[in-house]
Amino acid sequence: MDENENFVPRVNQLDAEELDQEILNIFKGGLQNAFKYFLRNPLDLIGPELEAIIKIIIWNFTLRARNSSIGQELLGIEFIVKNRLQIVGTGFLNIVLKYLEARQSSIVRLFPGREEMLNKSFQTIQNILKFAELVNFVIFLQNGIYPNLIQRLLKLKPRPVVQESRSVGYSFMTRELMWHLLTELVIFLVPLIDISSFYSKIRPSKADENHCATCLKLPIVRISTPCSHVFCYYCLVSSSSADGEYIPCPVCGTKINKQTICSTIHS
Repeated sequence: MDENENFVPRVNQLDAEELDQEILNIFKGGLQNAFKYFLRNPLDLIGPELEAIIKIIIWNFTLRARNSSIGQELLGIEFIVKNRLQIVGTGFLNIVLKYLEARQSSIVRLFPGREEMLNKSFQTIQNILKFAELVNFVIFLQNGIYPNLIQRLLKLKPRPVVQESRSVGYSFMTRELMWHLLTELVIFLVPLIDISSFYSKIRPSKADENHCATCLKLPIVRISTPCSHVFCYYCLVSSSSADGEYIPCPVCGTKINKQTICSTIHS
């Protein structure tokens, strides 16, 4: 029962993080507008420090004061805080890690002669963190808790602030969003796959010299390739997404010059 009462839709948790980032971008945009007419922009010198100060101010008046960020408060979410160190740790990790990443080059220069080793170390750590974030996100899509790695490390679970007797469930919106993203991914990947070539390999070939080797029908605008295969013009051209001078034969992979195809058509 407690789990159902504390359930927060995944979409709301992700939207809260997006809102928090947009609020930070608004403050950063205000600073950029304030300093854009300076001959020497202070942001070039102390930009990461000013961003860290902005984050500290936002953290102080939101997470520390009310156990929820601006985005979470707008969407009616707050953290279940069992220890104040969880809130302190969230602010520390979010601010310090981003600051160290922004000042990586300056930190490396403090240790002359070890720049290459330190850069490789920083890159390795960043890659490990990115991989951990990816794994955490996959787990989040499954169980709907801890949308980022810091919340998982500190065991900060979200819960809805408003409890209503006749609340509307929006779980279907989560499913629709996931299916929409999956559809977009498939639409993006399908054109990158050479389906015709793959289909011609797994399909039993019944073609002869009078039939197209791809569609196995009488060829429309017959093309005879130098490797002695027969195709429809469209079947041959659409079998490859290559934009170069040559097209690979869908049957044997022999490179066919596009000019040869054109000359065959005209003849």
